[in-house]
Amino acid sequence: MTSEQIRRVAPATVNVLAYRDSQRAVFAEFYRAEVKPLVRFVMKIGASEHEAADAAQTALTQAWTHWYALKQPRAWIRTVATREFWRLRQDPETPHAAIPDRAELLSPETIVVISERTKAALAMLHRLPPLQRAVLAWSADGFSNAEIAQRTGCRTEVAVRKNLQRARANLRALLAEGEGQNS
Repeated sequence: MTSEQIRRVAPATVNVLAYRDSQRAVFAEFYRAEVKPLVRFVMKIGASEHEAADAAQTALTQAWTHWYALKQPRAWIRTVATREFWRLRQDPETPHAAIPDRAELLSPETIVVISERTKAALAMLHRLPPLQRAVLAWSADGFSNAEIAQRTGCRTEVAVRKNLQRARANLRALLAEGEGQNS
């Protein structure tokens, strides 16, 4: 390569590096903003704290790998985390030795603090059918019925609304059942 060719290519290289650095900063901000809501989301669909943290970490790692191509990153990470959670449930790994907790690793205790009231609510959610849990979780995270239909496999927005109605009715029944037992 001649010095003239190097001079012509250098500004483009600098622009690419600057763009890459700016995208790292954008992704870092996205990560900070989404890690806690993502863990909570996976817990709403039925995961334990540790399963949710594992699924969220996998989804966010994959998001960084595909960052430049993602058009809807919030929805994308929830879809990937959901699939990862179900994959973990179907094929649980058996550790051979205890894995030490290290502060720099993603740990559920450092991501979300769960009150007793929240644990009770999650236990109630876990009693719902999987599709109703998923629809509620997507709705709670602010996605439209059209987006929920697309991401959960519901055929239409009407099906999403119907599943939301059923989920809410089931939760009301579970609450009434719990109140009847406490009396």
